[in-house]
Amino acid sequence: MGKIRKVVIVESPKKAREIQKILGKNFSVKATVGHFKDLPEKEIGVDLKNFQPKFVIKSKNHRKILSEIKKIAENAEVYIATDPDREGYAIGYFMYDELKRKAKEIKRAEFHEITQKHIKEVIKKAPEFEKQTLDCLTHF
Repeated sequence: MGKIRKVVIVESPKKAREIQKILGKNFSVKATVGHFKDLPEKEIGVDLKNFQPKFVIKSKNHRKILSEIKKIAENAEVYIATDPDREGYAIGYFMYDELKRKAKEIKRAEFHEITQKHIKEVIKKAPEFEKQTLDCLTHF
């Protein structure tokens, strides 16, 4: 069959396994295992000239996970389905930033229940990631 052309990214490995069962072999569902980027622990995490934060990959395990996700997302249709809360949006944005030059397209999927009907419906109607992100930022 060749490479999988559709990738769904969630935060939790357990959720990834459940969603993988629902979506089947035409999708690859991967988990970020929570936050994969953070401010550095051993230095100030802000550039004092321009006040831009400096984010780093948290661990060797997260570096490995990110590398795997980047590999399967190459020229794929990606659905970033991190949790629909502030932390989830942050993780989703970091993932978008890592994949925006690799993936064919990136969409935002928000799952509010793990049922076959809901997941398939959300995937079908998922908006472009940038548009969704800009819309949600205007509500704060």
